[in-house]
Amino acid sequence: MRCKTNKKHKTGNNRGWLLFIIFGTVALGCGSEAHKDIRTENKMSDKLYEIVYVPDAKIEIDGRLNEAAWEKANLLDDFTFPWNDAKAPATHFRAIVDNEKLYFSYQVWDEDIVLVEPYKHKNDSEGEDRVEVVVSCDRELKRYFAAEIDGRGRVLDFQSSYHRQFDFSWSWPTLETAGTITDEGYNVEGSIPLETLESLGLGSLLSGDDLIIGLFRAEFSHGPDGETIEDWISWAQPQVSEPDFHVPSGFGTARVVR
Repeated sequence: MRCKTNKKHKTGNNRGWLLFIIFGTVALGCGSEAHKDIRTENKMSDKLYEIVYVPDAKIEIDGRLNEAAWEKANLLDDFTFPWNDAKAPATHFRAIVDNEKLYFSYQVWDEDIVLVEPYKHKNDSEGEDRVEVVVSCDRELKRYFAAEIDGRGRVLDFQSSYHRQFDFSWSWPTLETAGTITDEGYNVEGSIPLETLESLGLGSLLSGDDLIIGLFRAEFSHGPDGETIEDWISWAQPQVSEPDFHVPSGFGTARVVR
């Protein structure tokens, strides 16, 4: 804020200087608080997930999660409702890597699965239960890529940049996914070639580069009047008051361990 000077006051007028100091101080105070909020939102979390290197993974992407290689993966299960005091239903994420691909899986407990039928376009997924894997080229989310996957393995994918500059015309060139509905909820399984990650500027996992990653879940349910009730589950805690996964504080780091 730039204060206007009353031309009737000369430079030495104490009242004019006092007003300048008061309003100037208020402006600086508001600006400092705003910058503080921005820094909090834009500071990536310290969450870390270790991706186990399994050279003989032999994963078939069918949504069944029955390969022995998944038993070698680290279980990530500390998912919560960032904007809801209730206890979140269980969500299990695992990831492994071999010499060619990054494999990931979700096991989701869900007593009320919301699916869109008939499913005509990938944006129909926005009305469904789904899990999300989002990977970024940098900690500021200047360019990032998302795959939101429902219980049938159908994908809403896009690229974006901070803040929420979505490009839904973009699709993963070599993403493979599958999903199965289970008695407890649903499973999702997927793979991405390592060379695809490198070509998109996401680094070389086998060379020790970190992967900036967001792990999320849209937890929808049917309301009493037929409406869809929307809740949101996250691994990291986005530092914003309204639901929004697309901020750096909602992301953590993944790296390969051998």
